[in-house]
Amino acid sequence: MKKTVIAIISALLIALIAISFVGCMKVTMTEKSILSRLEKEEYVVMSGHSMIPTSDPMMAGLKMKKTIYAYKMDMTVHEEYGEIPSAVWEVAIYFMGDTESADKLEESFKELAKQYQDTYDEMMDLIEKGEMETVTQFPKRYMVYRYDNIVVLGDWESVTLVRSY
Repeated sequence: MKKTVIAIISALLIALIAISFVGCMKVTMTEKSILSRLEKEEYVVMSGHSMIPTSDPMMAGLKMKKTIYAYKMDMTVHEEYGEIPSAVWEVAIYFMGDTESADKLEESFKELAKQYQDTYDEMMDLIEKGEMETVTQFPKRYMVYRYDNIVVLGDWESVTLVRSY
């Protein structure tokens, strides 16, 4: 009887360790996959734990494991200003510690994406009216994408690159 109980407990512990290992590998492989795609497309990538903006009220109380921020700029030479960005892309990836934190961050990011869209529309109106001059192309459509407890915010091209794992 004792041997049977010990065998069952041992089997359960091994199964638990295996499930935990697979879960950790899933996140690690996803992170490595994202980083390699961003670097292949020549994004400047910053990642780590120190980037987590815990002082931001939007992030207060959220459990974050890691963040990745990446951007890419195409440069052009302007007659007056020299080298300036002609196009800008950016993406932020947050690996959250739990579903509740991911839910809250996703909602906050949806509001932020809408604000970016509204700002873009206002800026384009000014450019069309001749009240603002720019040669830089900014992303029109920001979007939010969620995979498990990973929340992504960025322009649609960058988010599409990230989510192709």
